[in-house]
Amino acid sequence: MALVGAVLSLASGLAGLALLPLPEVPSLEGLATLAGVLHFLSYYCLLRAYSEIPSTVITPLLQLSALLMLPLHAITGTKPISPLTIMATVVTTVGGLLPAVRGDITLLVQPGFWCGDRGMGMSLCILSEVLSVAYNILMHFCTHTSATSGYPLVEDSLLSSAFAAYSRCGNGLCALSLVLLVPSIR
Repeated sequence: MALVGAVLSLASGLAGLALLPLPEVPSLEGLATLAGVLHFLSYYCLLRAYSEIPSTVITPLLQLSALLMLPLHAITGTKPISPLTIMATVVTTVGGLLPAVRGDITLLVQPGFWCGDRGMGMSLCILSEVLSVAYNILMHFCTHTSATSGYPLVEDSLLSSAFAAYSRCGNGLCALSLVLLVPSIR
């Protein structure tokens, strides 16, 4: 099934590259392809986390990306999330950590915890969120002409289409590479 998903992602990206009138924007191809790789790795880490820890721990940790995106809001001048939302995200995240540490929050500072299944699962989930934020930052940079102001203005919808096509290729190439290199994924 993983092989089918990898091939479909790669095929959809290649079809987009072949059929869409893509703009010539320097570095878009590389950045968008890298974003696709990061997107797949984020998804893969999240799936691995689900095999280590229960969803009651993972679901609250998926809120971390809202906090991790705050620097992007500051850089781009877009409206950030409200202080109340930040507080709610922190409370939700801490609430999600409690089942993982069985109510003993001090376990988080003990190195032995992070070597076990629960610590590994939490690490994978946090890494997944960091990779997701990196993908979103690259997507924002590649699809907004204000971010690429040094280039001739290109219609945003064309940038979005080009980004989608190249990132699907990166996603598919990464997935296909892992399927071929890691026997347990097959």
